[in-house]
Amino acid sequence: MRGTIVKALSGFYYVRIGGSGSSRNRERSGDPGSSVDCVYQCRARGIFKKEGITPLVGDEAVIDILDEEDGFVTEILPRRNSFVRPAVANIDLFVVTVSVRDPEPHTEALDRFLAAAEAASADALVCVNKADLGSADFLTDVYDRIYDTLTVSTLAGSGMDALKDRLADKRSAFAGPSGVGKSSIINFLLGGDDVGGIETGAISRKTKRGRHTTRHVELFETDFGAELFDTPGYTSFDGVSVEPAEVAYLFPEIAALSGKCRFDDCTHTDEPDCAVRDAARGGEVAESRYDSYCRMLGEARARAESF
Repeated sequence: MRGTIVKALSGFYYVRIGGSGSSRNRERSGDPGSSVDCVYQCRARGIFKKEGITPLVGDEAVIDILDEEDGFVTEILPRRNSFVRPAVANIDLFVVTVSVRDPEPHTEALDRFLAAAEAASADALVCVNKADLGSADFLTDVYDRIYDTLTVSTLAGSGMDALKDRLADKRSAFAGPSGVGKSSIINFLLGGDDVGGIETGAISRKTKRGRHTTRHVELFETDFGAELFDTPGYTSFDGVSVEPAEVAYLFPEIAALSGKCRFDDCTHTDEPDCAVRDAARGGEVAESRYDSYCRMLGEARARAESF
């Protein structure tokens, strides 16, 4: 039977057969849906280890059923995208989550998540949580002109209906620093804090940073046609490893201006008549975004030089 890996824990893969899921993902996998709705605890066949394949949460898989509860994963269907940390596959939408404060937003981390979405050819939504704690204008002013941006508050419930509309019929991964409220948002979307068993935590008073509450990756279904990954905090998320010349394409506003520079191979750092640097000086490109680009470019150059 064909299903979706919804959780991986202690060497077991939990495969959901049927369920509502996302119609887009059912169409992509060739599964029109099923009246069966159950989860099997599965081991993976030894062939995966021999072939260097690790089943991931979000994978569409074929399983052999042993009994009413157990089975074996026998095949992993082709992926659209995948990541090692956290171990997820087939993401439609990155919901890159930050908070107005508690913890304070870290724009460089936000930019790295957005770059990861670009590298994976996945859509991105910037979700600014905890709007009840203050204004989010300083974030939306930067990101709203580049990405779909939404301000929400799980405490007040504001913006959550709009968020549901954005997520409907997609398989989405919530990414962002610990403590910004990813699990609280997912619990709200699932119908309440006691639904889904997602643990939430407070902010450390000493460090002002979030405590990690999500310890494994899990894929949840909603009653409005969305599937939601809950993933660990940003320190566990894959970095972006690309060639130096590709870094500009991870920043849509920089990529859009690259063709206006004097030199076709402009790195947008110290060349004359650079449209990107002019835009950064004039405010068309946010200074924080340009700084993130320069840091990632420097890292890509260092990696290239090390080989």
